[in-house]
Amino acid sequence: MYMDLSMLVHRTPCSVLLVVLCLSSLPTAISVQLRVNTDTNMSTNMSTPSYPAEPYCYNVNGICFLWASPCSGVVWCSELNALSTYDWFCPWGLRYATQSEWDGAYATLDSNRDTFFQKCAASQLDPRHDHCDYYNTFVREPDNSYNELVLVCPPAGTPTPSPTPSPTVAAGSPTASPTPSPTFDPTVGGTGAYPAEPYCYNVNGICFLWASPCSGVVWCSELNALSTYDWFCPWGLRYATQSEWDGAYATLDSNRDTFFQKCAASQLDPRHDHCDYYNTFVREPDNSYNELVLVCPPAGTPTPSPTPSPTVAAGSPTASPTPSPTFDPTAGGTGAYPAEPYCYNVNGICFLWASPCSGVVWCSELNALSTYDWFCPWGLRYATQSEWDGAYATLDSNRDTFFQKCAASQLDPRHDHCDYYNTFVREPDNSYNELVLVCPPAGTPTPSPTPSPTVAAGSPTASPTPTRRLARSRRAERRAEPVGPDRWTRLAKAIPICRTFMVSGSI
Repeated sequence: MYMDLSMLVHRTPCSVLLVVLCLSSLPTAISVQLRVNTDTNMSTNMSTPSYPAEPYCYNVNGICFLWASPCSGVVWCSELNALSTYDWFCPWGLRYATQSEWDGAYATLDSNRDTFFQKCAASQLDPRHDHCDYYNTFVREPDNSYNELVLVCPPAGTPTPSPTPSPTVAAGSPTASPTPSPTFDPTVGGTGAYPAEPYCYNVNGICFLWASPCSGVVWCSELNALSTYDWFCPWGLRYATQSEWDGAYATLDSNRDTFFQKCAASQLDPRHDHCDYYNTFVREPDNSYNELVLVCPPAGTPTPSPTPSPTVAAGSPTASPTPSPTFDPTAGGTGAYPAEPYCYNVNGICFLWASPCSGVVWCSELNALSTYDWFCPWGLRYATQSEWDGAYATLDSNRDTFFQKCAASQLDPRHDHCDYYNTFVREPDNSYNELVLVCPPAGTPTPSPTPSPTVAAGSPTASPTPTRRLARSRRAERRAEPVGPDRWTRLAKAIPICRTFMVSGSI
């Protein structure tokens, strides 16, 4: 008899396979043909990714292009590690596109930017950033700038181009390995004369920087002392004076789209690398979560006297973070407790868009919910089925507003963003859907029994395994957790008898 065991060898413990192998002791009239896919790709009839880079690929002319980084080699933005270190991600050698590959693909990549953006691979490849910048220019090699770097993961067996493409960097550019601090000529004009310049929105000759999505409240984020950013703004990062602010605010607000593209949080904020588009601009910390805008003055500009300093109401947190935020759990209004700004209220219940992952270990897992009492003092929890049924349609139809309240930056240990198009779920489901939690009103009893996630038998345990965690593709379609293509090979190496019959073709 004949059996296709391609799936079996990937998903069955070897102890069971040994029983199959022992069929060799049966009469020879019974022949079991074992067909194993030994190629580095998975069996072609499987829908799961055959290698880690696959979900992030945008294929043009049979070549996998990867949107790798929002930076293209300038040392104060970010630099990728040596491409040879990413073989775990692209097993056949991550590389730069050749000129002919690039010429044949650029127009397609650019015209399909929406789809390519959803496959951003920065979370896997960039050592500093986990996002791509939608509007910036694609480049195929580092160019000592902050364009969007696109790389190639070639098909299995593709020979490396000869000579291997390498980045063309202008004379005098930074070396490949980061220097202790960026060097620049403070008298030079033009893009990149000093690190802050690409992030400047200039109004009345003054460089304004969208510095942070928080404005001083300790449980959101606080900037370091402004004097520590001289590497970024060599003439002294500072708060805007009232007259500077009054003369610039209307222009900054009416040009929010352009200013948003220059968000400098990745350079200045110790916790966040994004700005929040819809929030209010402020010129000084105000113990809240508004958008803080700072000034990098022109060279030789005297510091205003007296130096502007933040005006903080009595009783606000001190400039240095306290061990945990203090708040009145019975108080209403904005900021009554840390979770409140992130709440989308339906039927009197605060729903929180908590994570772009829903329990699969290689994406991200939340910590124990009991550890978030600093954020939701009455106990972060899963929604009951009746709460979910009563709220889901409202959450989904108001996705734009809910998305602006994404709480992943506060709750997820790996990601600080939510994925707009993915499906909402109320409990971990061993996948990469969007997890929504509940922060109940003060004094609300915990449902009995407490909802707990339903995980299918054989799913990963709640605690992460030692293997590398892979952030999931940001595509809307669903894929199951990938099964390593070399699982059978590893298994065979562990048990010699298995290896004996691995490629023999029959028993």
